[in-house]
Amino acid sequence: MDVDYAANDDNALTDLTLSKYRLAGSFVSKALQKIVPMCVVGASTKAICEAGDEFLTECAATVYKSSKYEKGIAEPTSISVNNCARGYSPAVNAEVDDSYVLQIGDVVKIAMAFHIDGYTASLAHTIVITPQPTPGMGPYIGPGADAICAAHFAADGVTKLLGSANAANPITPSRIRAIVEEAAAQFHVHVCPGSRVRRIKRFLVGQTNVEDYVADGADLKHSVEWPKPEEEELKEKQQAAKGDDDLAGLENTDEWSVMPQEAWLIDISMSSKPINRLKEHPDLKPTVFVHDVNVSYMLKLKTARALLAEIQATKSVYPFHTRTLTTEGSHLGIRELVNRHILVPHPVLVASPSTIIAREETTVLVQPNMSTDILRLAVPTAPSYVKSEFSLEPGSDIEVFCNGVRETIKNVSF
Repeated sequence: MDVDYAANDDNALTDLTLSKYRLAGSFVSKALQKIVPMCVVGASTKAICEAGDEFLTECAATVYKSSKYEKGIAEPTSISVNNCARGYSPAVNAEVDDSYVLQIGDVVKIAMAFHIDGYTASLAHTIVITPQPTPGMGPYIGPGADAICAAHFAADGVTKLLGSANAANPITPSRIRAIVEEAAAQFHVHVCPGSRVRRIKRFLVGQTNVEDYVADGADLKHSVEWPKPEEEELKEKQQAAKGDDDLAGLENTDEWSVMPQEAWLIDISMSSKPINRLKEHPDLKPTVFVHDVNVSYMLKLKTARALLAEIQATKSVYPFHTRTLTTEGSHLGIRELVNRHILVPHPVLVASPSTIIAREETTVLVQPNMSTDILRLAVPTAPSYVKSEFSLEPGSDIEVFCNGVRETIKNVSF
């Protein structure tokens, strides 16, 4: 499917663009509300993921019916439990049924995304699987609760921080990083690798398969990532090694600031224990892939050639699930396409079994009009009944933004 990834004029937040963003946000918000009640003791994660994708596919069929508009799932529904950070979306026809069944006390991260004409709304939310409520039943407590609270407040704090951007109050990478890390410190947890706050554009929400294709220097890469990229670490070490007289000659690590009329992805994960690096699950095979548009190769297998033709005709730059493929023997074709780096797998990423990870993700539009500081595309969902022994420290930056700053924040309606 042909897409003009670099059409920068299409990133202006016009009324039409805003309506597409709003519609995408309303669909993922509805999908989340639909599948959260399904997350109960004994529920199949496979059935929940299928229900989420089926609902979003039905939504896509009801809008922008002209063939000139691309629309649909931008990230298949995933259900990642406890120490699993992301990527778990069980296959329909797997040789071995690896579908996990939810249990009491599971910390469940639901993630999905949808787009209309390349304007994308991403969402992730963490819930806790509890037994049927009984009189006197207390909240979920412990390190998992601390991680859930930290992720919630970090995402909320960054949202309000972005909404406060103006010429006299520039929002820079260091300020964004400080807010997130302050939330982690105050709840005695850790920012999980893979967390990010980044500017997004039409069709571009951080996919490595297209970013190299359209890279145009600092104009594209406005991102705060965990862990810090090597070049950012190097600059900080250089500055630390220099005296005050030499700092003027060094490039500032705050090379950009948030501007009005921009779209931003806020994706924060917190872990109960420090994680140097997430690892691929040794047994669970990836079921979500993305087509790397930069790679071409003369394929040997007829099945691989047929599968690539299907992907080129029906898939875009977004990740897709293997359940959506119709080519016979697609599992054989996938193997060659992965070996030739034409398809990039999204592996199931996990930490140590004793680690609990919580995640909150949303997409926001910064000052899309004169009456709104932030338009949040994912409608906030009430957190599970949890209680941390820690809380936000009064007067700290994260506390001020979460509880004190009153930006004009609007949410999509659905």
